[in-house]
Amino acid sequence: MLNVSVYSNETEQTDVEYGQLDINANFGFPLIEIRDMWKTSVYSQETVGLLSNASLKLNDTHTIGYGLDIEHSESTRTEVKLYSVEGVPKSGYPQESEKFPKTEVKRAGFFINDEITLIDNKLVVTPGARFDTYEMDPNGATQEDGTAYKKFDESNVSLNLGALYRIDDSVSVFAQYGQGFKVPAYDLAYIYHDNSLYGYIVEPSGDLSPEESDTYELGLRGHIGDFFFNTAAFYSKYDDFLSPEYVRTDSAINPYTGQASDIYVYHYTNIDAVTIKGIEASVNYYLNNEVSVFANAAYQDGTDDETGDFITSISPLSGIAGISYSGEKLSTELILNWATRMTKVNEGNAEVAGYGKVDWLVNYDVTDDVRFNLSVNNLFDKEYVQYANVAGHATGESQEYAASVGRSFSANVSVSF
Repeated sequence: MLNVSVYSNETEQTDVEYGQLDINANFGFPLIEIRDMWKTSVYSQETVGLLSNASLKLNDTHTIGYGLDIEHSESTRTEVKLYSVEGVPKSGYPQESEKFPKTEVKRAGFFINDEITLIDNKLVVTPGARFDTYEMDPNGATQEDGTAYKKFDESNVSLNLGALYRIDDSVSVFAQYGQGFKVPAYDLAYIYHDNSLYGYIVEPSGDLSPEESDTYELGLRGHIGDFFFNTAAFYSKYDDFLSPEYVRTDSAINPYTGQASDIYVYHYTNIDAVTIKGIEASVNYYLNNEVSVFANAAYQDGTDDETGDFITSISPLSGIAGISYSGEKLSTELILNWATRMTKVNEGNAEVAGYGKVDWLVNYDVTDDVRFNLSVNNLFDKEYVQYANVAGHATGESQEYAASVGRSFSANVSVSF
């Protein structure tokens, strides 16, 4: 059986931020004004591609699967700042800048595998291979210091081997070995995002390399009556691990307040050799046809093989638990999101407290084609900080700037045609 699809997408996303300053200050001269500040960011992407996959049953034991994936895209992100007083732009405004250069990406991949069925269909073994080629071109753009952005031209062959054994009709054990290959995305390699007024800057990374990995996984999944479960342990070794890193803290004078403030600087980097291991588990129990309770949790441990330092991009033990109701027209979920205290931090870096926060989701089918969706995020207005937002920061530094938003509401209507 052969499946082929050709696609073309054009995406444009506009984000507008607005702020107003009531200034009454003296910078060696009096300045009294109400300043309107607009920042408009426009992200656009054009994509064309082809997806093809097929399967061929050779006999009762072997089924060959193969496929092709080709894509070409062009992406830009432009930012325009406009500061004005009583509708008149300030001197030097509007200012237009590219958050990353116009980037052209060409990628192609081909895979093949053999699904081998043994022991009266109880055991399925699937060896496979994949070839990927990837080109990323910033079209000759240069960074602020005049150096050229790196052009990527990479290819790789990765192997994988999977096995699944059916203990009975409801429980299976599975194992997998897989090689990974990950080229830095254009926004990781090229982005420069100066958001000093909000306390941070993301700098481009001039010489990133593709990430390669070997992962081993062992797991168990199935159900016993109305109780469903899935658990897996994994062990991964990485070369040139791609990681967001806190680089330093700069100090800058806020031009509007005249006060000094800390600016946190980040960029992406490669770590030569990394080991990450962990375990994930999920359960779901159906009380009846309409009500179920569910939970999942994930634990990770990651270190730099050469220094023994903890990897800042891993997460503390975390998960969710909740209850769900699904009726003919109304469905709703009450979900507890939680994380334990992050203690796997390097010397001199701050630990981050654990938290629990509750979200409530409601969906109502007005008709077969119209659905109303309502969500209340952080129902009890809990103040908390996610570890990922302050990873790598020094002990004693304030974490208030990274606090997640309090209670918020969102509602929308979806219509199917």
